[in-house]
Amino acid sequence: MGKFIPVDPDRWAELVKAAGERDALVQDNARLRSELTDLKYASDGFKAEVERWESENKLKAVRIKAQILDRLVELKKENSRFCLLFANSERDNASLKAEVERLTKENAPATARHLIASQDIKTLREQIASLCLERIAQRPTNDFTAFMVKLKDEHININDLNAAKSPTPLP
Repeated sequence: MGKFIPVDPDRWAELVKAAGERDALVQDNARLRSELTDLKYASDGFKAEVERWESENKLKAVRIKAQILDRLVELKKENSRFCLLFANSERDNASLKAEVERLTKENAPATARHLIASQDIKTLREQIASLCLERIAQRPTNDFTAFMVKLKDEHININDLNAAKSPTPLP
């Protein structure tokens, strides 16, 4: 057994009360230390998770940066190719414009001759249609169907006949 310590009876209640408070404080302290340990473990877990996320994000950022740089290289190649194509197309365009001008100057007299020839052809068609109408009109027939068959046999277009009846003036 332990040693006997004399205590004043008036102070005995105070000592018992202080001992109870001390035990409560010891229990409270143990509970708080336990909570602190749990919080330290949780903090360590959170730190590990943050580090994992940071490393994952760094890896993602590195991959994304590499993809962006690859795409940038591709775009630069395309840009240089398009610049070269543009320069070539401008050169080709200039040579084509010069060729068009040369051909236009060469063909200017031919264009006028073509217009005159086209008008002559139109006039000749109208005259042929008119002569065919006269020839058909000289043959006596009352049957409209026979008339149309004769037109087909003569290879005459009805539109040409209409044009022969009302000739259009030359432009």
